[in-house]
Amino acid sequence: MKGVVSSSRVALGARLPNRFVAAVSALLLAATSASAAPQDAVMNKEGYWGIDVDGAACAASMTLQGGSIFLLRAEAGEVSVALFTQTPMPKGKSLNLDVDGRMIKLPATLLDKRTTVFLDGALDAPSLASLRIGRTLRVLLDDQTVATMTLEGTGFAGAVDGVVACSKGEPGWWGKGVSRDGGAAPADLVYNKEDVWTLIPADKPGGCVAQAEVGEGGRFLQIIRQNEDVTVAVWSSGPALRRGRKGVLSVDGVSFDFVPAYDGKTYMVLDGTLAGEPLQALRASKGVEVSIDGKVLVNANLEGTGFPLILDELAACARGEAGWWTPNATVGASQ
Repeated sequence: MKGVVSSSRVALGARLPNRFVAAVSALLLAATSASAAPQDAVMNKEGYWGIDVDGAACAASMTLQGGSIFLLRAEAGEVSVALFTQTPMPKGKSLNLDVDGRMIKLPATLLDKRTTVFLDGALDAPSLASLRIGRTLRVLLDDQTVATMTLEGTGFAGAVDGVVACSKGEPGWWGKGVSRDGGAAPADLVYNKEDVWTLIPADKPGGCVAQAEVGEGGRFLQIIRQNEDVTVAVWSSGPALRRGRKGVLSVDGVSFDFVPAYDGKTYMVLDGTLAGEPLQALRASKGVEVSIDGKVLVNANLEGTGFPLILDELAACARGEAGWWTPNATVGASQ
């Protein structure tokens, strides 16, 4: 954590390994909107479950009555679950899976105005085995039901086995699976002229991630744009991030509270979007600090890094416009 958590701002710089960029940005952009769920997945013979490669992971999804999407995401054999809904879900801290009357209780994270909920971590082996043999599934947030589905007759067990195998690089009815070498890109990412920020376009217009490393400790600051929504994230390629319940975004002495949402041990995103005063303050700032429960995660100097121009370039990138970042779309797609 040296060079990152500091009482004085440290400069942005250094480079992020390509495989980490693609995996993280693909996960986040998929998690921020139900419409980002796989649209080109290969369907199973039963016609219910589709599997597609999602960066360094694989996703298996089924569309439910009413348009909600239930999704399994596997990376290196570890499986997590998510639910995307058309309307906001009730608030809750526990994602409970009622499988044929057997209850699996899991920590949950809500995002995108409570229309996305996903497991904070991965299913353990007994839970995955119990889910795999299920005939019916009821998804609850705490004690409130948010989705029900019949698994029997949908090829669900095969979808579970398939998404796990796909995530390990094994071929099957879903295609080739993820690259066995971790998806190393054939070319380096392109950075802005200050050699600090990189922009990674989503596969389709609408999303883009701006990212820079803070210090030399493997901790990264992201600014994510999905259509008109903007938010901020922090992730680590090394040690786990501090977890907590109260986040503060500080820009030039002006502070804004937020609720942190976590994906695993190394990724934290603001649960919500920046608009109005917070976004204006970020644009005008010379530095940014993100803290959790009073402890600093990142504290970075933005001067001389190409900021705030990067915000305009991020918007253009999200709209699908061409620019210095265009080659990164090919890099991301190769992951």
